[in-house]
Formats: sequence, structure tokens, C-alpha cells
Amino acid sequence: MIEDQHVNHPREVVTVGQKVQVVVAGIDIEKRRLKLDMKAVKHHTDRDAFIAEHKPGDIVTGRVAKLSAERAVVELGDGLQAVCFLEDDTEKTPSTSDNLSAGNVSSLGAMLQSAWKDETPPGGGENRRTEKVVPGQVRSFKITKLDLAGHKVELQLV
Repeated sequence: MIEDQHVNHPREVVTVGQKVQVVVAGIDIEKRRLKLDMKAVKHHTDRDAFIAEHKPGDIVTGRVAKLSAERAVVELGDGLQAVCFLEDDTEKTPSTSDNLSAGNVSSLGAMLQSAWKDETPPGGGENRRTEKVVPGQVRSFKITKLDLAGHKVELQLV
């Protein structure tokens, strides 16, 4: 598969006149050139399949990839990313590696013990929406919007 290999020159994988699927990756108006990407086709196909198989209200599992004050970028698998807009009542916590230094290694154990004690048992009454959102966290999200034309997925915390 072309997605898995490095290509030095297009003639290694295609011939003149061959029909192929590509994604327009860029347009240079001054040079009158298009940048085409065959490898990106798989990512677009995966996203289209995800959008076709899901609907708003569906619950999906994803990993928080990036986090800012107002939103999280969530990886849903196979290069598919979605955005989750965070509400005011959701706390943002920097990742443990951001807080870890030689001076506060001893507090790491206390922090982990505290988190362990505060954990709600399965079926407990605490709402997952109050959990802190951290990069790398795997959690459930509800699909709030599927934009078929723009190929965008919006989520909310569950």
C-alpha cells in the first residue's frame, strides 16, 4: 500500500494516464500548480465512513489529543479527529508530565493517592462531566454535530 511506503518520485507508483484517487492538498495560484496527495485519500475515506455510520446523539470513545481553555481535540482513531467544546463547569488540568520536575516528584505520589481515593466506583453517582479533562485521557463523548459537507465532527463530554 502506498500509505505505508516512502516515495522518492511519483513514477515509482503511477504512470502517465493512470487513473488514481487524490486529495487536493494545496493550490499555488502564482505558479499555476496543484499539490495532490494520494496518501491523504485513506484519511478522507475513513472520515467519510465514520460520518456515514454515526449520527448526532451517538456515544463514541476517543482520546484527548490536545487541550486548550475552550476546546479539546479528540482522536477517534485512524487519523480521524473531532473537536469537543468545553463548558465552563469543566476544569482543565495540565498533563502530569507538564507538572513533573525534580522538586515536586514527592508530591506525585500524594497526587496519585488522592486521585485514587476520590475515584467514584463504577455505577457511582458522580457525573463524568465533572471529571478533569487531561491530554491523553480516553473517555466517552456524545456526537453533537456531523457536518457532512465540511467533514467535521463535534462532540460534548458525557
